[in-house]
Amino acid sequence: MCDFNIRTLANQNNKTVQCVLMMNMINEKIFLFFYLWLCFVATVTFINLCYHFAIFFIPFYQTQYVFLNSSKKNKNLEFDEFSQQFLKSDGILLVKFIRQNAGGRITSEIINDVFEKYLALPKLEKELLSPSKHKITYKSNGEILPNPEIVHFEETPKRKYLQDLPLLSASAYV
Repeated sequence: MCDFNIRTLANQNNKTVQCVLMMNMINEKIFLFFYLWLCFVATVTFINLCYHFAIFFIPFYQTQYVFLNSSKKNKNLEFDEFSQQFLKSDGILLVKFIRQNAGGRITSEIINDVFEKYLALPKLEKELLSPSKHKITYKSNGEILPNPEIVHFEETPKRKYLQDLPLLSASAYV
């Protein structure tokens, strides 16, 4: 509370009022705007996070994202296999990066070229790319053989340090 005196024609009146500074009111409005802005940004960020999780972990959305970024008119079963078994989530991430940095037209051309190359793969290679549901067994003349042993390769020779490499002139050491 703020106490102050008002003089009127030889009278002195003591008044008590609530202290309100204009600067405090302006700061209050500014901080209210900042609070609402941060709430808006947090909401948009959460929605964007849910969108990215849906694209990376839900196969339907993966296929839709790749289909929308391609220039194909009809989505078929081969396109579903292409996006879910060939591109997988790391390919989807790569498509997102290309779209952000190079644009939609170039992304569409790249997806179409990769899809055409996927269609040109032989059927056996497509089956090898898809996750296998059967355990691999090795057979020879009807007998089940044990799993093949792991082949160990010789280590590569250690690299020489820079000062051990022969140089043409002594000026390279300066």
